[in-house]
Amino acid sequence: MDKEKKKYGDGSVWQRKDGRWEGSFSAGIDEETGKRIRKNVLAKTEVECVQKLKKAMKAYRKEHKIEEKRKITESNEMTLGSWMEKWYTIYCRPGIRESTAATYEACIYTHIIPKIGGWKLEEITTGKLDKYIAELLTNGKVRDDGESKGLSNEVVRKIHALIQKALDRAVLDGRIQGNPAKNCK
Repeated sequence: MDKEKKKYGDGSVWQRKDGRWEGSFSAGIDEETGKRIRKNVLAKTEVECVQKLKKAMKAYRKEHKIEEKRKITESNEMTLGSWMEKWYTIYCRPGIRESTAATYEACIYTHIIPKIGGWKLEEITTGKLDKYIAELLTNGKVRDDGESKGLSNEVVRKIHALIQKALDRAVLDGRIQGNPAKNCK
């Protein structure tokens, strides 16, 4: 079978030790435990497994009306700030350590939400994010004496990584078509 680059959210296929092929895809997050829900299929061949996986994903989307949810205009009105809070609370926070959570919260509530939290998800572009990142590098930190200086490269990379992860999930949830943070410099 041709090895082409898979898209995010297409599921995974692998051969088991017993020779059969197994396919798996994410069916969301359990709200109580915060753990990912996985759905699996089994087949004798890789081709058959890919076909079964696609069929199972299509049936799951139809059953849960995921395609319809993608068309809801509410998602067009969602801001980056409200999405970052939702993403962090539901998808990110349950699986990280306290020290990591403290770092994420500092980035989200000090640098992202106050400065670009009002941007609508649909209107975010790579160019806008590049400009925001450049601003963080030159004037991202205001000192006590009122002067501003840039944030460190490490902090800016963390902020960019958080935005990229949150927007990856927004793509998977159908809120935006593509992730503009992937092509930022």
